[in-house]
Amino acid sequence: MVPTQDYVSTFGVANKKITVTSDGDNRATLHFSNRAMLSGSCTFDNVEVVGSGKFYCNGFDTVFTRNCELNLSETLYGGGYRSTVDHTHVVIAASGYINPGSGAGLHDVIGGSYQGSVEHDTYLEISGNLRMASGNHVNPGCMRGDGSSGDGNGFPAVYVGGNATLVYDNANSEVSPAIEGTYGCEMRGNVTLDVRSGRVNEICGHFGDPAPIKGNIHIIAGSSTYENTDKMLRLNSNWPIIGAGQMIPDGVYEVDGDVVIDAYENVWGWDKGGSIPNDVPFIEGSKKANVGGSITVNVHGSHVGSIYGAEWSAVNGDIAVNASGVELRDEAGDSHGYVFCENDLTNSSDEGSSVKARGKLSISLNSGSVGYVSLTSNKNVSISDGSFINIAGRPEIATGVTGVYYGLPKGSSSPTINIAGTVAEIPYIKYASALNVTDNSEITAGTISSVNKIAITGQSNTNVTTKFGCNNASSYELIEDNGLRVDEGSVLTTAGSQAYVYGYADINGTWEQQYNTANDYNDIFVKGTTSIGSNGILIDHGSSNLKGAVINKGTLALMAPALFQGNYRGDDAEIRLPAVTNNYDGTDDGGDIPLIVKGESSGKTTVNTVDPNNWQNLKVPSLGDNYVLSKASGDAPKQSTFILGNEDAVGEGYYLKRFRDADGTDDFHMWQVAAKLSLTFDDNGAYDPAYPQKFLQDKTADKDSYTFALPKTAPTRKGWAFDGWNTERDGSGDQFTDKTEVSRSTTVYAQWKWVPRDVTVTFDENGGETKADPASQTKTTEPGALASTGERLLPVLPLAVAGSALTSLGLLLEYNRKKRRNDK
Repeated sequence: MVPTQDYVSTFGVANKKITVTSDGDNRATLHFSNRAMLSGSCTFDNVEVVGSGKFYCNGFDTVFTRNCELNLSETLYGGGYRSTVDHTHVVIAASGYINPGSGAGLHDVIGGSYQGSVEHDTYLEISGNLRMASGNHVNPGCMRGDGSSGDGNGFPAVYVGGNATLVYDNANSEVSPAIEGTYGCEMRGNVTLDVRSGRVNEICGHFGDPAPIKGNIHIIAGSSTYENTDKMLRLNSNWPIIGAGQMIPDGVYEVDGDVVIDAYENVWGWDKGGSIPNDVPFIEGSKKANVGGSITVNVHGSHVGSIYGAEWSAVNGDIAVNASGVELRDEAGDSHGYVFCENDLTNSSDEGSSVKARGKLSISLNSGSVGYVSLTSNKNVSISDGSFINIAGRPEIATGVTGVYYGLPKGSSSPTINIAGTVAEIPYIKYASALNVTDNSEITAGTISSVNKIAITGQSNTNVTTKFGCNNASSYELIEDNGLRVDEGSVLTTAGSQAYVYGYADINGTWEQQYNTANDYNDIFVKGTTSIGSNGILIDHGSSNLKGAVINKGTLALMAPALFQGNYRGDDAEIRLPAVTNNYDGTDDGGDIPLIVKGESSGKTTVNTVDPNNWQNLKVPSLGDNYVLSKASGDAPKQSTFILGNEDAVGEGYYLKRFRDADGTDDFHMWQVAAKLSLTFDDNGAYDPAYPQKFLQDKTADKDSYTFALPKTAPTRKGWAFDGWNTERDGSGDQFTDKTEVSRSTTVYAQWKWVPRDVTVTFDENGGETKADPASQTKTTEPGALASTGERLLPVLPLAVAGSALTSLGLLLEYNRKKRRNDK
């Protein structure tokens, strides 16, 4: 029994650190009656410490080891009783209980003093297995009262002059105290709440009467060491984690520094493996507080309702929410929780109820399962330049992503949404200055709208199934700096609604619009300049209305009527247009022309006509079909501005010919499919310099075949007589005359008849002794060896005669060669 005087049990040695332990195998009991006061630093090891009143460590370092049994009927204080101490340091690793009921006040363990202050740091660690009264309070500060009615009224304010640290790692998961940084105590340094495991009612920076925290608040919820283990930090009922302020505020709270929350995977808002309640606790950086610095909420895999940056607060710095692998659930698991930087779900029009942040707002989401992601939930919140949402990994996003809740206050900036290295289905993406999809992302979005700039880059694919709009979030005015960019190797697919771009469209990859209303020119609408890069492809299965200039270095596949309201320039470009089924003829009964350019066209563009149901399959156009109208400016644009590309058609002599508009006016030039039949006359080996000769004939849609006049001068060939024309080189085809009907470009070949003649060869012995016999021979020429004439000039002679003559000739040549050598 500890000696008691005036109802105070005092224990310890002044200016000494002692260890109290049992002697032998039996554990000793140290009993404190009434109020317990330590008078020196103590370590209690292998003893049972029992107290029937409040226990005051009185500012001395106090340790209850794991071998200790601690059973206190009332509150333990690290500081003094109505006195100010220098510092406190209390470690409770013991098992047992502290204030298991609420009859002795509403505080379980307090790091500081009761109705007194601490000049420097406080440290309180609860890492044993302790039973305490659920709902009572644990904090590292000082108390003006014990929580009972009227206690502490009128008592002077208390403070902690240094940093305050609380570590809570209680193995007893049946108790659920409330853990706060301060309960009406001024904290002049930093406050750290390191709550690793157990069960708690609320973790918050402030509780009760507003009292300032002059430094930073750092809440650590859970532990990376305990992730994916049975060591859980269970948030009881719907009690949240709040950095500055509390769930039910009693006023406006103050933090001069930063607020940081780090939450880990072992934080659960429901029983692990159990059912999800209707009202799941959330994590929030600030609620009804003035924060002098920034707010950062880092959540690593926690299982809670929602994550908020701040609510009803004024924040001088940035607000950042970083969530990775989180599981957010609400309403009995039927819906997913929210990720907001600013939270005001009442959407009050009272500006005083919303968040005022001077710095940037940001959300970074990596994988996990969430509902709605937005920087704000209140249209009154002003957004600073540089605010953003980053998304990565493989998140499940049940509702959508918006830069802001709805529109923007006047004069406010608009945030950027960045999606990098992500595979996800996102129902909608809205309200942002820019959307950047990068790094091989695979995104399916129901709607993308009210986004000023959209960039699909880094080999990424984006599929929009319902609605697509790239426009100024607050108006539809043209802002040249806003628009859509699809980089080389990336793909944007839009479907389900019209696509609007109130800025530029810069397509170096592929953009395919699958939606087709076929009743106006707005399945794709681009207000600014449309640029197609050399590897870019824009495929519009519906109608196109490109209001600004169009610069094409790649491919435009326009599968329904298209309107270019500005100038068009093609740089070795391609336009694919559906083969005409109802030809434009300038009347109301005629069809729509596939492409109208209201501005001036220039450059060179190859037009390929395709299957109306498949832009990739070329289809030969019909003669007389009209495909392009472009503003006429004198003789410009030239006929060569648009040329036909279909190889099969070009091989048949088809080409695009420039005419005046079919409506009879001169405002536009029109490009119509025309054809020229070509007939080539080939001399078939005669090498006549006047040949080949090629004749052209315009082909019209109302006439299938034509006749051609024959060349005025037939080809000539030495030794042969011209014998007419044939459709085959070897004469096996049909004879061709000026009466022959020609329906396709073709070549005909001259036919030749051999004209035989006699050739005489005389043999001269040239001084030899043997005369040829006979001295000459005559033969008839035959068609053969020499291609230039077709004649064999030296007929075959009898071997005996020719051989004798040639032998004599050889001897004569050898004699003359030797004679010349000797003469030198």
